[in-house]
Amino acid sequence: MSQTQPDVAWFDLPNKGQLAIIYLARFSQPVVRTSIFLKALDPSKPSDAIIRDAALLQTVYTLAQGCTAVPWGHLADSPKGGRKIVLLMGLGGSFLSTLAFGFITDFRQAVAIRLIEGAVNGHTAMIRTMVSEVVKERRYQAKAFVLMPICSTIASIISPVLAGLLADFSSKSELPFFRRFPYALPAIASASVPFLTFLLVFFKLKETHEQARHKYDPGLDISARVAAMFKRVFKKRSYSLVTQQEVDEENVQLVGEESEMSVLGSQEEVKKQTLPLRRLFTRNLCLTLVSYGIMEGHVSAYNTLWPSFLSDPVVPSEDAHVRLPFGFVGGLGMPVDKVAISLALAGILGIPLQFFGYTWAVKRFGILKTWRVSLRGFPFTYFIIPYLSVVPSSSPRPATRSGPFVWIVISLAQALMMCSASLAVPSQIVLTNNSSPHPSALGRTHSTAEMVNSFTRTISPVIAGLFYSYGSAHGVTGLPWWIMSGVATFGCIFSLWVFEGNGHEIKLETDKDDEE
Repeated sequence: MSQTQPDVAWFDLPNKGQLAIIYLARFSQPVVRTSIFLKALDPSKPSDAIIRDAALLQTVYTLAQGCTAVPWGHLADSPKGGRKIVLLMGLGGSFLSTLAFGFITDFRQAVAIRLIEGAVNGHTAMIRTMVSEVVKERRYQAKAFVLMPICSTIASIISPVLAGLLADFSSKSELPFFRRFPYALPAIASASVPFLTFLLVFFKLKETHEQARHKYDPGLDISARVAAMFKRVFKKRSYSLVTQQEVDEENVQLVGEESEMSVLGSQEEVKKQTLPLRRLFTRNLCLTLVSYGIMEGHVSAYNTLWPSFLSDPVVPSEDAHVRLPFGFVGGLGMPVDKVAISLALAGILGIPLQFFGYTWAVKRFGILKTWRVSLRGFPFTYFIIPYLSVVPSSSPRPATRSGPFVWIVISLAQALMMCSASLAVPSQIVLTNNSSPHPSALGRTHSTAEMVNSFTRTISPVIAGLFYSYGSAHGVTGLPWWIMSGVATFGCIFSLWVFEGNGHEIKLETDKDDEE
Protein backbone atom coordinates (compact mmCIF):
# COMPACT_ATOMS: atom_id res chain seq x y z
CA MET A 1 0.00 0.00 0.00
CA SER A 2 1.31 3.45 -0.85
CA GLN A 3 2.55 5.48 2.05
CA THR A 4 2.95 9.21 2.47
CA GLN A 5 6.55 10.32 2.19
CA PRO A 6 8.48 12.49 4.68
CA ASP A 7 9.21 16.08 3.78
CA VAL A 8 12.72 16.66 2.44
CA ALA A 9 14.25 19.81 0.99
CA TRP A 10 15.58 20.02 -2.55
CA PHE A 11 19.07 20.66 -1.20
CA ASP A 12 18.85 17.44 0.81
CA LEU A 13 19.08 15.32 -2.34
CA PRO A 14 22.20 13.11 -2.18
CA ASN A 15 24.95 12.99 -4.81
CA LYS A 16 23.97 16.33 -6.34
CA GLY A 17 26.95 16.41 -8.70
CA GLN A 18 26.14 13.02 -10.19
CA LEU A 19 22.44 13.88 -10.43
CA ALA A 20 23.24 17.15 -12.22
CA ILE A 21 25.11 15.27 -14.95
CA ILE A 22 22.25 12.77 -15.34
CA TYR A 23 19.67 15.57 -15.56
CA LEU A 24 21.79 17.32 -18.18
CA ALA A 25 21.67 14.11 -20.20
CA ARG A 26 17.87 14.21 -19.95
CA PHE A 27 17.85 17.87 -20.94
CA SER A 28 19.93 17.13 -24.04
CA GLN A 29 17.38 14.73 -25.54
CA PRO A 30 14.61 17.05 -26.85
CA VAL A 31 16.88 19.80 -28.19
CA VAL A 32 16.14 19.07 -31.85
CA ARG A 33 12.90 19.63 -33.76
CA THR A 34 13.31 17.79 -37.06
CA SER A 35 10.48 19.63 -38.83
CA ILE A 36 12.64 22.78 -38.80
CA PHE A 37 15.34 21.08 -40.84
CA LEU A 38 13.00 19.33 -43.27
CA LYS A 39 11.88 22.64 -44.75
CA ALA A 40 15.38 23.18 -46.10
CA LEU A 41 15.26 19.96 -48.16
CA ASP A 42 12.43 21.21 -50.35
CA PRO A 43 11.19 24.78 -49.69
CA SER A 44 8.37 24.27 -52.21
CA LYS A 45 6.75 21.55 -50.11
CA PRO A 46 3.48 22.57 -48.40
CA SER A 47 3.26 22.50 -44.61
CA ASP A 48 1.02 19.42 -44.50
CA ALA A 49 3.59 17.43 -46.50
CA ILE A 50 6.36 18.53 -44.14
CA ILE A 51 4.25 17.48 -41.16
CA ARG A 52 3.72 14.05 -42.75
CA ASP A 53 7.46 13.69 -43.34
CA ALA A 54 8.20 14.70 -39.75
CA ALA A 55 5.65 12.15 -38.52
CA LEU A 56 7.30 9.46 -40.65
CA LEU A 57 10.71 10.32 -39.19
CA GLN A 58 9.30 10.12 -35.67
CA THR A 59 7.72 6.75 -36.46
CA VAL A 60 11.03 5.39 -37.79
CA TYR A 61 12.80 6.67 -34.69
CA THR A 62 10.37 5.22 -32.14
CA LEU A 63 10.17 1.85 -33.91
CA ALA A 64 13.96 1.54 -33.98
CA GLN A 65 14.12 2.62 -30.35
CA GLY A 66 11.50 0.07 -29.33
CA CYS A 67 13.18 -2.79 -31.19
CA THR A 68 16.57 -2.20 -29.54
CA ALA A 69 15.42 -1.17 -26.04
CA VAL A 70 15.56 -4.66 -24.52
CA PRO A 71 19.05 -5.54 -25.90
CA TRP A 72 20.36 -2.25 -24.49
CA GLY A 73 18.73 -3.10 -21.17
CA HIS A 74 20.39 -6.51 -21.19
CA LEU A 75 23.79 -4.89 -21.79
CA ALA A 76 23.13 -2.36 -19.03
CA ASP A 77 22.30 -5.13 -16.53
CA SER A 78 25.34 -7.19 -17.50
CA PRO A 79 28.45 -6.92 -15.28
CA LYS A 80 30.48 -6.73 -18.50
CA GLY A 81 28.48 -3.73 -19.69
CA GLY A 82 26.82 -1.32 -17.29
CA ARG A 83 24.68 1.80 -17.39
CA LYS A 84 27.39 4.26 -18.36
CA ILE A 85 28.38 2.63 -21.65
CA VAL A 86 24.73 2.55 -22.80
CA LEU A 87 24.28 6.20 -21.81
CA LEU A 88 27.44 7.17 -23.70
CA MET A 89 26.29 5.29 -26.80
CA GLY A 90 22.96 7.11 -26.75
CA LEU A 91 24.55 10.54 -26.27
CA GLY A 92 27.07 9.84 -29.02
CA GLY A 93 24.28 8.83 -31.39
CA SER A 94 22.27 11.95 -30.51
CA PHE A 95 25.29 14.19 -31.12
CA LEU A 96 26.14 12.70 -34.52
CA SER A 97 22.54 12.57 -35.77
CA THR A 98 21.78 16.11 -34.61
CA LEU A 99 24.90 17.42 -36.31
CA ALA A 100 24.17 15.49 -39.50
CA PHE A 101 20.68 16.96 -39.79
CA GLY A 102 22.17 20.34 -40.57
CA PHE A 103 23.95 18.99 -43.66
CA ILE A 104 21.49 16.55 -45.23
CA THR A 105 20.30 17.15 -48.78
CA ASP A 106 17.77 14.34 -49.20
CA PHE A 107 14.83 13.00 -47.20
CA ARG A 108 16.18 9.46 -47.43
CA GLN A 109 19.27 10.62 -45.59
CA ALA A 110 17.03 11.98 -42.84
CA VAL A 111 15.24 8.63 -42.55
CA ALA A 112 18.57 6.78 -42.28
CA ILE A 113 19.85 9.17 -39.62
CA ARG A 114 16.71 8.84 -37.49
CA LEU A 115 16.78 5.06 -37.88
CA ILE A 116 20.36 4.86 -36.60
CA GLU A 117 19.70 7.36 -33.81
CA GLY A 118 16.69 5.39 -32.60
CA ALA A 119 18.63 2.12 -32.71
CA VAL A 120 21.44 3.42 -30.46
CA ASN A 121 19.19 5.47 -28.20
CA GLY A 122 18.84 3.46 -25.01
CA HIS A 123 19.71 6.30 -22.69
CA THR A 124 16.20 7.34 -21.66
CA ALA A 125 15.83 4.11 -19.72
CA MET A 126 19.40 4.41 -18.43
CA ILE A 127 18.78 7.91 -17.09
CA ARG A 128 15.84 6.64 -15.05
CA THR A 129 17.81 3.61 -13.91
CA MET A 130 20.80 5.67 -12.80
CA VAL A 131 18.66 8.18 -10.92
CA SER A 132 17.10 5.35 -8.93
CA GLU A 133 20.55 3.94 -8.12
CA VAL A 134 22.09 7.28 -7.20
CA VAL A 135 19.09 8.11 -5.00
CA LYS A 136 18.40 4.87 -3.17
CA GLU A 137 16.30 6.18 -0.26
CA ARG A 138 12.60 6.34 -1.03
CA ARG A 139 12.07 9.64 0.75
CA TYR A 140 14.08 11.34 -2.00
CA GLN A 141 12.45 9.56 -4.96
CA ALA A 142 9.61 12.01 -5.59
CA LYS A 143 11.92 14.99 -5.96
CA ALA A 144 14.61 13.07 -7.85
CA PHE A 145 12.26 11.63 -10.47
CA VAL A 146 10.13 14.74 -11.02
CA LEU A 147 13.20 16.71 -12.13
CA MET A 148 13.49 14.53 -15.25
CA PRO A 149 10.23 15.64 -16.95
CA ILE A 150 10.95 19.20 -15.81
CA CYS A 151 14.30 19.12 -17.64
CA SER A 152 12.60 17.70 -20.73
CA THR A 153 9.90 20.39 -20.64
CA ILE A 154 12.42 23.22 -20.32
CA ALA A 155 14.45 21.85 -23.24
CA SER A 156 11.31 21.50 -25.37
CA ILE A 157 10.47 25.17 -24.76
CA ILE A 158 13.96 26.57 -25.31
CA SER A 159 15.16 24.49 -28.27
CA PRO A 160 12.68 25.60 -30.98
CA VAL A 161 13.14 29.26 -30.02
CA LEU A 162 16.93 28.98 -30.17
CA ALA A 163 16.84 27.01 -33.43
CA GLY A 164 14.52 29.58 -34.99
CA LEU A 165 16.77 32.50 -34.02
CA LEU A 166 19.89 30.80 -35.36
CA ALA A 167 18.14 29.76 -38.58
CA ASP A 168 17.01 33.36 -39.09
CA PHE A 169 20.59 34.54 -38.59
CA SER A 170 21.83 32.01 -41.17
CA SER A 171 19.22 33.07 -43.71
CA LYS A 172 20.42 36.68 -43.50
CA SER A 173 24.10 35.76 -43.75
CA GLU A 174 26.02 36.44 -46.97
CA LEU A 175 28.39 33.49 -46.48
CA PRO A 176 28.05 30.78 -49.17
CA PHE A 177 28.26 28.05 -46.53
CA PHE A 178 25.11 29.23 -44.75
CA ARG A 179 23.30 29.72 -48.05
CA ARG A 180 23.97 26.10 -48.93
CA PHE A 181 23.24 24.75 -45.44
CA PRO A 182 20.85 27.26 -43.80
CA TYR A 183 20.18 24.98 -40.83
CA ALA A 184 23.80 24.04 -40.15
CA LEU A 185 24.16 26.66 -37.42
CA PRO A 186 21.14 25.53 -35.34
CA ALA A 187 22.25 21.92 -35.88
CA ILE A 188 25.74 22.68 -34.57
CA ALA A 189 24.31 24.58 -31.60
CA SER A 190 21.89 21.76 -30.79
CA ALA A 191 24.58 19.10 -31.22
CA SER A 192 26.86 20.91 -28.77
CA VAL A 193 24.51 20.02 -25.90
CA PRO A 194 24.75 16.20 -26.23
CA PHE A 195 28.46 16.56 -27.07
CA LEU A 196 29.27 18.47 -23.88
CA THR A 197 27.06 16.08 -21.94
CA PHE A 198 28.96 13.15 -23.45
CA LEU A 199 32.24 14.62 -22.18
CA LEU A 200 30.83 15.21 -18.71
CA VAL A 201 29.44 11.69 -18.52
CA PHE A 202 32.71 10.17 -19.76
CA PHE A 203 35.00 12.07 -17.41
CA LYS A 204 32.85 12.64 -14.31
CA LEU A 205 29.87 10.28 -14.07
CA LYS A 206 30.38 7.14 -12.01
CA GLU A 207 28.98 3.75 -12.96
CA THR A 208 25.95 2.88 -10.82
CA HIS A 209 25.58 -0.82 -11.68
CA GLU A 210 26.40 -2.73 -8.50
CA GLN A 211 28.48 -5.38 -10.26
CA ALA A 212 30.05 -3.17 -12.95
CA ARG A 213 31.05 -0.11 -10.93
CA HIS A 214 34.36 -1.66 -9.84
CA LYS A 215 35.64 -2.04 -13.41
CA TYR A 216 38.41 0.20 -14.68
CA ASP A 217 36.90 3.47 -15.97
CA PRO A 218 39.27 5.34 -18.33
CA GLY A 219 37.27 8.57 -18.10
CA LEU A 220 37.34 8.72 -14.31
CA ASP A 221 41.01 7.70 -14.31
CA ILE A 222 42.00 10.53 -16.66
CA SER A 223 39.88 12.99 -14.67
CA ALA A 224 41.49 11.89 -11.40
CA ARG A 225 45.01 12.17 -12.83
CA VAL A 226 44.35 15.68 -14.15
CA ALA A 227 42.85 16.72 -10.80
CA ALA A 228 45.85 15.27 -8.94
CA MET A 229 48.23 17.13 -11.25
CA PHE A 230 46.52 20.46 -10.58
CA LYS A 231 46.44 19.68 -6.88
CA ARG A 232 50.20 19.17 -6.84
CA VAL A 233 50.76 22.40 -8.81
CA PHE A 234 48.66 24.45 -6.40
CA LYS A 235 50.30 22.84 -3.37
CA LYS A 236 53.74 23.72 -4.72
CA ARG A 237 52.69 27.37 -5.00
CA SER A 238 51.22 27.52 -1.49
CA TYR A 239 53.10 28.59 1.62
CA SER A 240 52.44 25.36 3.49
CA LEU A 241 55.33 23.13 4.52
CA VAL A 242 53.97 20.09 2.70
CA THR A 243 56.72 18.40 0.69
CA GLN A 244 56.41 16.71 -2.68
CA GLN A 245 57.16 13.38 -1.03
CA GLU A 246 54.16 13.83 1.28
CA VAL A 247 51.92 14.67 -1.66
CA ASP A 248 53.06 11.57 -3.56
CA GLU A 249 52.62 9.40 -0.49
CA GLU A 250 49.10 10.74 -0.01
CA ASN A 251 48.20 10.04 -3.65
CA VAL A 252 49.67 6.54 -3.46
CA GLN A 253 47.72 5.87 -0.28
CA LEU A 254 44.44 7.05 -1.82
CA VAL A 255 45.01 5.01 -4.97
CA GLY A 256 45.93 1.99 -2.87
CA GLU A 257 42.79 2.29 -0.78
CA GLU A 258 40.61 2.63 -3.89
CA SER A 259 42.31 -0.34 -5.54
CA GLU A 260 41.90 -2.45 -2.42
CA MET A 261 38.22 -1.51 -2.15
CA SER A 262 37.72 -2.29 -5.84
CA VAL A 263 39.30 -5.73 -5.48
CA LEU A 264 37.31 -6.56 -2.37
CA GLY A 265 34.14 -5.18 -3.93
CA SER A 266 34.71 -7.13 -7.13
CA GLN A 267 35.24 -10.35 -5.22
CA GLU A 268 31.99 -9.77 -3.38
CA GLU A 269 29.93 -8.66 -6.38
CA VAL A 270 31.04 -11.51 -8.65
CA LYS A 271 29.30 -13.91 -6.31
CA LYS A 272 25.96 -12.15 -6.78
CA GLN A 273 23.46 -13.56 -9.22
CA THR A 274 21.61 -11.74 -11.96
CA LEU A 275 17.87 -12.28 -12.27
CA PRO A 276 17.22 -14.40 -15.40
CA LEU A 277 14.90 -13.01 -18.05
CA ARG A 278 12.29 -15.73 -17.50
CA ARG A 279 11.71 -14.42 -13.95
CA LEU A 280 11.61 -10.74 -14.88
CA PHE A 281 7.95 -10.43 -15.79
CA THR A 282 6.18 -10.66 -12.45
CA ARG A 283 2.47 -9.97 -12.16
CA ASN A 284 2.95 -6.45 -10.80
CA LEU A 285 5.58 -5.54 -13.40
CA CYS A 286 3.27 -6.68 -16.22
CA LEU A 287 0.34 -4.72 -14.77
CA THR A 288 2.52 -1.63 -14.34
CA LEU A 289 3.82 -1.86 -17.91
CA VAL A 290 0.30 -2.23 -19.31
CA SER A 291 -0.91 0.78 -17.32
CA TYR A 292 2.12 2.75 -18.52
CA GLY A 293 1.36 1.80 -22.11
CA ILE A 294 -2.29 2.85 -21.76
CA MET A 295 -1.35 6.27 -20.37
CA GLU A 296 1.45 6.83 -22.88
CA GLY A 297 -0.92 5.85 -25.69
CA HIS A 298 -3.70 8.33 -25.00
CA VAL A 299 -1.28 11.13 -24.02
CA SER A 300 0.61 10.66 -27.31
CA ALA A 301 -2.68 10.73 -29.20
CA TYR A 302 -3.60 13.97 -27.38
CA ASN A 303 -0.26 15.56 -28.31
CA THR A 304 -1.01 14.75 -31.95
CA LEU A 305 -4.69 15.71 -32.09
CA TRP A 306 -4.71 18.84 -29.93
CA PRO A 307 -2.64 21.08 -32.28
CA SER A 308 -4.56 19.74 -35.29
CA PHE A 309 -7.91 20.42 -33.63
CA LEU A 310 -6.91 23.97 -32.70
CA SER A 311 -5.72 24.77 -36.23
CA ASP A 312 -8.42 22.96 -38.23
CA PRO A 313 -10.70 25.43 -40.05
CA VAL A 314 -14.09 26.34 -38.68
CA VAL A 315 -16.91 24.82 -40.71
CA PRO A 316 -19.41 27.34 -42.19
CA SER A 317 -22.88 27.40 -40.64
CA GLU A 318 -24.57 25.74 -43.62
CA ASP A 319 -22.14 22.79 -43.42
CA ALA A 320 -21.85 22.47 -39.63
CA HIS A 321 -24.88 20.14 -39.22
CA VAL A 322 -24.86 20.57 -35.44
CA ARG A 323 -26.88 17.80 -33.78
CA LEU A 324 -26.03 17.83 -30.09
CA PRO A 325 -24.81 16.12 -28.05
CA PHE A 326 -22.49 14.33 -30.49
CA GLY A 327 -23.17 15.53 -34.04
CA PHE A 328 -20.88 18.43 -35.03
CA VAL A 329 -17.70 19.00 -37.06
CA GLY A 330 -14.81 21.45 -37.39
CA GLY A 331 -11.96 22.87 -35.35
CA LEU A 332 -11.14 26.31 -33.98
CA GLY A 333 -9.31 27.77 -36.99
CA MET A 334 -6.37 29.15 -35.00
CA PRO A 335 -3.27 30.29 -36.91
CA VAL A 336 -0.13 28.23 -36.41
CA ASP A 337 1.70 30.89 -34.39
CA LYS A 338 -1.11 31.06 -31.82
CA VAL A 339 -1.19 27.28 -31.56
CA ALA A 340 2.57 27.26 -30.90
CA ILE A 341 2.21 29.97 -28.25
CA SER A 342 -0.59 28.06 -26.50
CA LEU A 343 1.52 24.88 -26.43
CA ALA A 344 4.54 26.75 -25.07
CA LEU A 345 2.44 28.42 -22.36
CA ALA A 346 1.02 25.04 -21.36
CA GLY A 347 4.55 23.70 -20.99
CA ILE A 348 5.61 26.70 -18.93
CA LEU A 349 2.61 26.28 -16.61
CA GLY A 350 3.44 22.60 -16.20
CA ILE A 351 6.86 23.34 -14.66
CA PRO A 352 5.62 24.90 -11.37
CA LEU A 353 2.91 22.24 -11.16
CA GLN A 354 5.56 19.53 -11.26
CA PHE A 355 8.04 21.41 -9.11
CA PHE A 356 5.65 22.28 -6.29
CA GLY A 357 2.34 20.49 -6.83
CA TYR A 358 3.74 17.01 -7.37
CA THR A 359 6.04 17.01 -4.36
CA TRP A 360 3.21 18.33 -2.15
CA ALA A 361 0.79 15.66 -3.40
CA VAL A 362 3.28 12.84 -2.86
CA LYS A 363 4.09 14.11 0.61
CA ARG A 364 0.38 14.26 1.44
CA PHE A 365 -0.99 11.15 -0.30
CA GLY A 366 1.94 8.98 -1.39
CA ILE A 367 3.00 7.87 -4.88
CA LEU A 368 0.28 5.31 -5.60
CA LYS A 369 -2.72 7.41 -4.54
CA THR A 370 -1.36 10.50 -6.30
CA TRP A 371 -1.01 8.47 -9.49
CA ARG A 372 -4.47 6.93 -9.32
CA VAL A 373 -6.22 10.23 -8.60
CA SER A 374 -4.30 12.12 -11.30
CA LEU A 375 -5.32 9.56 -13.94
CA ARG A 376 -8.96 10.58 -13.43
CA GLY A 377 -8.34 13.98 -15.00
CA PHE A 378 -7.58 12.55 -18.46
CA PRO A 379 -11.10 11.19 -19.26
CA PHE A 380 -12.75 14.52 -18.36
CA THR A 381 -10.22 16.47 -20.42
CA TYR A 382 -10.72 14.39 -23.56
CA PHE A 383 -14.49 14.40 -23.19
CA ILE A 384 -14.90 18.20 -23.07
CA ILE A 385 -12.32 19.17 -25.72
CA PRO A 386 -14.45 18.57 -28.87
CA TYR A 387 -17.23 20.82 -27.51
CA LEU A 388 -14.98 23.79 -28.21
CA SER A 389 -16.45 23.54 -31.72
CA VAL A 390 -19.94 24.43 -30.50
CA VAL A 391 -19.49 26.72 -27.47
CA PRO A 392 -20.68 30.30 -28.13
CA SER A 393 -18.11 32.34 -30.06
CA SER A 394 -17.81 36.11 -30.41
CA SER A 395 -17.06 35.73 -34.13
CA PRO A 396 -19.48 34.12 -36.61
CA ARG A 397 -18.55 31.07 -38.66
CA PRO A 398 -16.25 30.47 -40.50
CA ALA A 399 -13.99 32.94 -38.64
CA THR A 400 -11.60 31.75 -35.94
CA ARG A 401 -13.51 30.86 -32.81
CA SER A 402 -12.87 33.31 -29.99
CA GLY A 403 -14.49 34.98 -27.02
CA PRO A 404 -14.72 34.35 -23.27
CA PHE A 405 -16.61 31.05 -23.46
CA VAL A 406 -14.11 29.56 -25.91
CA TRP A 407 -11.12 30.57 -23.81
CA ILE A 408 -12.74 29.39 -20.59
CA VAL A 409 -13.14 25.89 -22.03
CA ILE A 410 -9.61 25.97 -23.52
CA SER A 411 -8.18 27.05 -20.17
CA LEU A 412 -10.17 24.38 -18.33
CA ALA A 413 -9.02 21.65 -20.71
CA GLN A 414 -5.38 22.76 -20.58
CA ALA A 415 -5.46 23.08 -16.78
CA LEU A 416 -6.93 19.58 -16.38
CA MET A 417 -4.41 18.11 -18.80
CA MET A 418 -1.42 19.83 -17.21
CA CYS A 419 -2.48 18.86 -13.67
CA SER A 420 -3.09 15.26 -14.66
CA ALA A 421 0.12 14.87 -16.66
CA SER A 422 2.27 16.74 -14.12
CA LEU A 423 1.21 14.33 -11.38
CA ALA A 424 0.75 11.10 -13.35
CA VAL A 425 3.95 11.00 -15.45
CA PRO A 426 6.56 11.22 -12.65
CA SER A 427 4.44 8.92 -10.45
CA GLN A 428 4.32 6.36 -13.25
CA ILE A 429 8.11 6.47 -13.59
CA VAL A 430 8.56 5.87 -9.85
CA LEU A 431 6.05 2.99 -9.88
CA THR A 432 7.80 1.41 -12.86
CA ASN A 433 11.13 1.73 -11.09
CA ASN A 434 9.78 0.13 -7.91
CA SER A 435 8.04 -2.66 -9.84
CA SER A 436 11.43 -4.09 -10.84
CA PRO A 437 11.50 -7.55 -9.24
CA HIS A 438 15.22 -7.41 -8.44
CA PRO A 439 17.99 -4.75 -8.42
CA SER A 440 19.91 -6.72 -11.06
CA ALA A 441 16.93 -6.33 -13.44
CA LEU A 442 16.49 -2.57 -13.08
CA GLY A 443 17.97 -1.70 -16.47
CA ARG A 444 15.86 -4.30 -18.27
CA THR A 445 12.76 -3.08 -16.41
CA HIS A 446 13.15 0.51 -17.63
CA SER A 447 14.21 -0.65 -21.10
CA THR A 448 11.13 -2.87 -21.40
CA ALA A 449 8.97 0.06 -20.31
CA GLU A 450 10.66 2.19 -22.97
CA MET A 451 9.97 -0.50 -25.57
CA VAL A 452 6.27 -0.55 -24.64
CA ASN A 453 6.11 3.24 -24.73
CA SER A 454 7.89 3.43 -28.08
CA PHE A 455 5.37 1.12 -29.71
CA THR A 456 2.37 2.90 -28.17
CA ARG A 457 3.79 6.30 -29.17
CA THR A 458 4.08 4.96 -32.71
CA ILE A 459 0.68 3.31 -33.01
CA SER A 460 -1.70 5.49 -31.00
CA PRO A 461 -1.29 8.77 -32.98
CA VAL A 462 -1.89 6.86 -36.22
CA ILE A 463 -5.06 5.25 -34.88
CA ALA A 464 -6.24 8.56 -33.42
CA GLY A 465 -5.62 10.26 -36.75
CA LEU A 466 -7.68 7.64 -38.59
CA PHE A 467 -10.59 8.08 -36.19
CA TYR A 468 -10.26 11.85 -36.50
CA SER A 469 -10.50 11.69 -40.29
CA TYR A 470 -13.42 9.25 -40.15
CA GLY A 471 -15.28 11.30 -37.54
CA SER A 472 -14.79 14.56 -39.43
CA ALA A 473 -16.07 12.96 -42.64
CA HIS A 474 -19.18 11.59 -40.89
CA GLY A 475 -20.15 14.64 -38.84
CA VAL A 476 -18.66 13.47 -35.51
CA THR A 477 -15.44 15.41 -34.88
CA GLY A 478 -15.43 14.31 -31.26
CA LEU A 479 -15.20 10.58 -32.10
CA PRO A 480 -11.44 10.16 -31.40
CA TRP A 481 -11.66 12.30 -28.27
CA TRP A 482 -14.48 10.25 -26.78
CA ILE A 483 -12.70 7.00 -27.65
CA MET A 484 -9.61 8.37 -25.88
CA SER A 485 -11.81 9.27 -22.92
CA GLY A 486 -13.01 5.66 -22.79
CA VAL A 487 -9.44 4.34 -22.99
CA ALA A 488 -8.35 6.70 -20.21
CA THR A 489 -11.31 5.57 -18.09
CA PHE A 490 -10.24 1.97 -18.58
CA GLY A 491 -6.75 3.02 -17.49
CA CYS A 492 -8.18 4.46 -14.27
CA ILE A 493 -9.97 1.18 -13.52
CA PHE A 494 -6.92 -0.88 -14.48
CA SER A 495 -4.75 1.13 -12.06
CA LEU A 496 -6.63 -0.41 -9.12
CA TRP A 497 -4.77 -3.69 -9.72
CA VAL A 498 -1.33 -2.06 -9.66
CA PHE A 499 0.51 -1.82 -6.36
CA GLU A 500 3.71 -0.06 -5.35
CA GLY A 501 6.59 -2.54 -5.26
CA ASN A 502 9.82 -2.38 -3.33
CA GLY A 503 12.24 -3.09 -6.18
CA HIS A 504 13.26 -6.41 -4.64
CA GLU A 505 10.23 -8.67 -4.93
CA ILE A 506 12.34 -11.72 -5.78
CA LYS A 507 15.15 -12.95 -3.53
CA LEU A 508 18.03 -14.83 -5.13
CA GLU A 509 20.25 -17.30 -3.30
CA THR A 510 23.21 -14.94 -3.11
CA ASP A 511 21.25 -11.93 -1.89
CA LYS A 512 22.08 -10.67 1.56
CA ASP A 513 19.05 -10.85 3.77
CA ASP A 514 19.18 -7.66 5.83
CA GLU A 515 16.33 -8.80 8.01
CA GLU A 516 18.32 -11.68 9.49
